[in-house]
Order: sequence, then C-alpha cells, then structure tokens
Amino acid sequence: MSNHQNNQTPGWLIYAVASFSGITLGLTLVFIAWNSVLDENKRDFIFEYFKIREAVTHSVQVSNDLINSFATAIDENEIIEDQIFQTTAKEILDQQAFVEGILYSSLLNSNNNSISNIRLKADNYRFRDPHLSMNGYDISDDENYESILKSLFLNERTDTVVSVMNLESGTYYVLFKAVLNKGYSAVGNTNSGESIRGILSFWISPRKLIGNFEIPDTMTIDLHSESSNLSGRKLIFNNIPSADIRNSFLVSRLSEKSSILLPSYSVKLSVSKDISWQDVNHEMILYIALLLGLGITLLLIALVRAKDIHEKILIERNIAIELKVEEQTKELALARDEALEGSRMKSDFLTSMSHEIRTPLTAIIGMAELLSETKLSNDQLKYVKVFSKAGDTLLNLVNDILDLSKIEAEQLVLEDISFDLRDVVEEAVEIYAIKAAENHVELISRIDPDIDIKRNGDPAHLMQIILNLISNAIKFTEDGYIILRVCNSGPDELLFSVSDTGVGIPEEKQQSIFASFTQADSSTTRKYGGTGLGLTISKRLVEMMKGRIWVESESGAGSIFSFTVTLPVNKSATRNDLHLDGFLKDKTVLVVDSNEHNRIMICNILSAFGAENLESEADLPLNELSGNGKQKYQYIFLDYKTLRKCSDAEMDKFRQSRQLDSASVIIAMLGPVSLHQKIRKVNEFELDGYLTKPIKQSELLHVFSDKAEQVREGIASNKQADSVEDETSVDSKRILLVEDNEDNRMLVKTYLKKFPYIIDEAENGKIAVDLYRKNIYNLILMDVQMPVMDGHEATRAMRIIEAESGRTSTPIIALTAHAIKEEIDKCMEAGCDTHVGKPIKKSTLLSVIENYVT
Repeated sequence: MSNHQNNQTPGWLIYAVASFSGITLGLTLVFIAWNSVLDENKRDFIFEYFKIREAVTHSVQVSNDLINSFATAIDENEIIEDQIFQTTAKEILDQQAFVEGILYSSLLNSNNNSISNIRLKADNYRFRDPHLSMNGYDISDDENYESILKSLFLNERTDTVVSVMNLESGTYYVLFKAVLNKGYSAVGNTNSGESIRGILSFWISPRKLIGNFEIPDTMTIDLHSESSNLSGRKLIFNNIPSADIRNSFLVSRLSEKSSILLPSYSVKLSVSKDISWQDVNHEMILYIALLLGLGITLLLIALVRAKDIHEKILIERNIAIELKVEEQTKELALARDEALEGSRMKSDFLTSMSHEIRTPLTAIIGMAELLSETKLSNDQLKYVKVFSKAGDTLLNLVNDILDLSKIEAEQLVLEDISFDLRDVVEEAVEIYAIKAAENHVELISRIDPDIDIKRNGDPAHLMQIILNLISNAIKFTEDGYIILRVCNSGPDELLFSVSDTGVGIPEEKQQSIFASFTQADSSTTRKYGGTGLGLTISKRLVEMMKGRIWVESESGAGSIFSFTVTLPVNKSATRNDLHLDGFLKDKTVLVVDSNEHNRIMICNILSAFGAENLESEADLPLNELSGNGKQKYQYIFLDYKTLRKCSDAEMDKFRQSRQLDSASVIIAMLGPVSLHQKIRKVNEFELDGYLTKPIKQSELLHVFSDKAEQVREGIASNKQADSVEDETSVDSKRILLVEDNEDNRMLVKTYLKKFPYIIDEAENGKIAVDLYRKNIYNLILMDVQMPVMDGHEATRAMRIIEAESGRTSTPIIALTAHAIKEEIDKCMEAGCDTHVGKPIKKSTLLSVIENYVT
C-alpha cells in the first residue's frame, strides 16, 4: 500500500506539469499570433513605404528634368515671349500636379564684385492658384539669397540649386536654375554673371511630392534636402501624428529611410509608423479565443506554426508579385500615355501648321486668280499660271499630309449616313472632267444597273478614295480613256475599279506603291510630280471601310486599280430612278461616238430602262439617217468630235436630213473644255440640246422624260447668251469682314470690288462684336483663328446679341484654314451657317454670298 502510494505521481505535480505545459504552449501560441499581427502590419507598412518612395523619387526626378528642359529651351531663344512661356508653363502645370508655379526672373543688374547688388525682375510667371501673385516678391527676401546667387553666378551655375521658401500662401520646395545667354557654353568659364540672362525657378508643393497617397494618422513622413551648393539641411515636408495617436499605448515602431541622389543635391526620405495597442488588440483576442476553444495541444502548435510559416512565405511572394505587377502596370501606363501624348502633339502640330500654311496660300492663290483676270502679256500669263499651279499643288500636299496624320493617330472617325451612290460617283467624275479633257483623256463612269444606289456609310471619304485613284490615273495617262466601274461584289459589298490606258506599273513595284511617299519609279516623281500619299490614304480608308485595294498592271499597258468597301443598303430609302420602260420601248435610238466605252455605257443605261431599238456607231451614218421621207431614228446622241470630223458636203447632207422630220431629237455630247465655243457649233446645226461629258445617267434619262423641254430650252438660253451678256444686278448690301490677316482682307475686298457691297472690316473678334452691336449686316465673313477673340467666341457672342435683342439671325460664313471635319463641326456648333475653306476661291466665295445675300 505504501509502495503504491510512493510510486504514485503527486497530483499537484501532474497539475503543475499540465498547467506549466498549457501555459507554455499557450504563451507560445500567443507569441506566434503576436508576431503574425506585427508581420502583417510591417508588410502593410513596407508596401506603403514603397509607394511613397516611388512617388517622391518620380516627382523629384521629373521636376529636375523639367527645369533643365525648360531652361535649355529658354537658352536657345534670345528673348522669351510671354505667350510661349505661358503655353509651356500651362502644359507642365496640367501634366504635373506637384508643380505649383513657374517663375522666370531676368537679370537687371550684375556686379562681379558684389553679389548683394544683383537684382532680378520677375518677367514671366504662372501659378496654379490664380490668387497667388508674385507681385512685390523679391528673391533677396530669402534667407539663402546670397548662397543661391553665389552658386548660380560663380562656380556652378550649370547645376540646379534648391531651397525652401516660406510665403504667406504656404511653404514651397523651390528649384533654381541659371538661364544662359544664347549660344553660350558655361564649361570652363567662371566669370560671374557674364553669360547669365536670368533665373528660372520651379515652385513645388512639398505635400504633392508624395502624390495622391493618403497618409495614415499613425505615420510620420520627413523630407529633407541636402545641397552641395547650400550649407545645411533643409526640411521640405514633415507630417507628425496627432496628439491622440502619440498618447496611445505604443506596441512597436516601424521605420525606413532612403535617399534620392541628383547631381547637385539630394532628397532624404524618412518614413515611420507607430503600431499601437488598438491596432493589434482585436487580432490578439481572436487568437486567444482560438487558443481557448481548440485546446492547448502539441499538434495544434505544430499546425499553427506550419500555417504561420506557410502564410509568411505566401505574403513575401505576394508582395514581390504585387510590386512587380504594379511596376509593369506603371510602365505600360506610362508608355501608353507617352504614345497618346505624342500622337496628340503630332496631330495638334500638323493642324496648326496646316492653318499657318493655308493662310498665306489664300493670298497667293487668290491674287494669282485675280491677276489672271487682268490684261497680261503671254509671258506674264504663263508666269501667273505657274505659281497658281504651284499653290494648288502645295495645298493638295498639305491636305494629304493632314489626312494621313489623322489616320495614323486613329483620330479619323468615319460617318454612317444615308447617301446616293450615283451622286458620289458622278460628282467625283465631274470634278476631274476638265482636267482629263485637257490631257486628251476621255473620263467615263459606269454603274451596274443592278446596284441599289441607296447606301449607308461615309460618302465624303468614299469620294476621296475615288478622286485619289482618278487623279493618279490622269497623272500617268497622256492619251486614251479612264473608266470608273462600280458593281456588286457581295452582300453589302461593292467593287470599284479605275482602269486607264497610261504608262502602267512594273510588277515588282506594284506592292510598294501603297506605302507613304512612294511611287513606282523615283523618276516618275520628277516627270509626273506628286508624293504618293494619295494611294496610301486610299488604302487606309478602304481598310477602315472593311475592304481591300489592289492593282493589276503591266508596264506600258495601262493599270486597273480596284477596291472593295462594305456599304450596307439603306432599306428604308426609296429608289427615285426614273421609270421610263413604256416610253422607251417605242423609240429608236442611235448613239454615235468614236469611243466604244462611252457608247457601251450609254447603251447599257438605256437598255436597263427598257430601250429595245438601240444602235451604236463610231461614225455618223449619213446615208441611214432618213428613209421613206422620214427620220429613221427618233433620238440621236451625237459626239461633238464626230460632228467636227464631217466635211462640208457631209454637213450639208446632215442639215437636209434634219429638215425632213423636225420631230426627231438630236442631242450633242460635248467635252467640258471650250464649252462655250462648242455650244455655238451646236446652235449652228440647230440641234435640240446638248449633254456635257462625262454623261450623267439622270441627265441622259431626262432627255426622254417630261423634262426634255429643259434640254431644248438650254439651247435657246445659250443663243441669247451669245448676243446679250448676262448682267447681274445686286442691291447694295452690307458685309462685315472679320479677318486678322491684312492680305486676306485685301483679297476678299478685291474679289468683291465690282459688286455693290458695302464692306466693314474688323481685325479680330472683339472689334467685330462691337461693330455688330451698332450696325445691321446682311452677311458676316468670320475668320476662325484670330488674336484677342477668335471666330468661335465672336460668333457665339453675336448669337447671344441676336437672342437678347430679338434681331433677325445674320448669316455667318466661317473662313477656316482647318480642313478637317472636327474643326468644321466646331464652327457649326459655335453658330456659323456654313464654312469656306482657305485658300478662298473667288467663284466659291461669290457662290456662297449669292446663296445667303438676297
């Protein structure tokens, strides 16, 4: 019994061991939980510190780079203009939130023997806060004045000097940079003040150096500046926790330091964070509850410890991954922003240059047009045509470069509107009709009758593609014909082709001609001119319309440029084609034209509308015109060239056949060149009318419609025009001309000097608005880009005057050198009725005035 009792372990000892083990293991778990909570706070602190350090480093380096770049820009200009300074300063303030102001002070007095006698004048400045003014501020008020000047004016004026300024508006971290005279090199020269024009200073917000980071209440941030130029350490920024935070029970303090080193100064960053009891108390309760709930066991200790180790590894990996992802994201965002900014600056530059080039071109081309209307010798007329043609070439080049830049910057947006395909094609062909005829080239358009001409898309840019291809064909075709064909290629897809009889393109050069500034052969640039931009722009536009473009050609055998575009059918629109099936069935029609393609085009149109008795000939069949005393054909379409080839005897026979049956209709087809002389010839033979090539379908069909009388009346009106010159009588109207360029004002006045218009002039929008308040005008010609007040603002002011006074709205015509759609839309939004692009053509200006002045 006693032995058993002796061998039995005392209960207190077991309880003591159990209690000791439980307490030991419990304390172990509490210690683990405590470290875990502190590690989590340390991880958060490290992450916050990295963000602050990256923000401060970026802001300090960017501010140093900006002041060096700005100072260099000023160095390269002997005199800095306030407008340039303000524009550049505004861009910096808009892009960099930590820059509060930029100040340039010029040197008023430089005494090599006394730094204290140096005086500066604040010439140019711009601050983010409009209420912050530098009036009355003198740099000599700063306690570091002499040290700053010594550093800038004596030994180290090429370096940046930093200081801290305390003004009434707050504390600023200021960078000073000496601005040298143009062309001066500071290397190896120590003469004080000899080359210095002034001092450029950047005023930085110390708080904004940290960026948008929300500083926690428990965090302390110190920023100090240490400069090799100035003695002492300067406090830039200091953030101290509130008294309540400081008085709370402190558990731990975390801190990190770093330096940002620059050539002449450095910035010291110190960040610390206090971990108080309330930051960890709730987490401790959670772990203690887990300890009491699950029990104190070795297995639990092992599991908790393993879990803690695993979490730490994951946290470290996550931090590394997060930092790497954030760094890469910032790099991608920075690259994207730089690309977008470069694209925007390029677009803005080209837009501005377009305006600057078009403004003098207005005077050059306009004066050439006016000069050509005066009495000139043959040599003088030849010279005028040369520089007029050169002006037009330069204008086309500016337009092409601007279009290409908009496409490359992805700022060109296609419209999606309803339009008539035939109108687009026939208008494009008509634009180049005269130029083609001058080159002895027949220009023909052929639209497949099965095509639904009501489409949705961008008609303006579709016409631009067609015009580029026709212009290119005319350039390389000296004789023959150019045919524009349009047919269906698929659902909502159209196939366009422009074929010519020109010089052709070698096979090895066919792929490169669609590249920018490229032609098939470098020698063609000297012979034919051009930059090759037209085909490049066409290719980009075709691709934007979900199509493709290609060329088929052989050297010396002509070329065929083809492209497809997707233009959905406008199912809501109704076709307005003339329906003449019944009327054409009973008519016999003869088409006489030496050009086979033109004959085919006319016959195809008439066949599509029901004509059955169709014949075509290359020469006029005089022996077959009449039979049994009557005209064999009810309608004859006769090419003017064929008419001119007939001999006098054949002409007499033709006149006799005309007398047999005056009911027949004979329509001449005239080329667009020397139209007035050709109409006289038509009158001689007493024909019933004429059509101008290229033949439009609507005009051709009108010959057979009820409107045929209009064609015949055209002859009668032309006969009257041969004997009596039409005189236009216009009542005196008052026009306000708003234009800052004196040459352009003189040009417009010269255009209108033969008309009884009273013209008032205003050289900017403010003067124009003042004149508009006092006078009533029938029309206002408004330039867009002007000093003091531009055309948009002036137009809006005039519309407000009309609304307030109840005046009748006055037509306002915008005169703009910006040819892009966005700028034209701005004019319309401001209240203009229409626009006229610069250079201003006399005929265009007179036509617009005639439309609005009644």
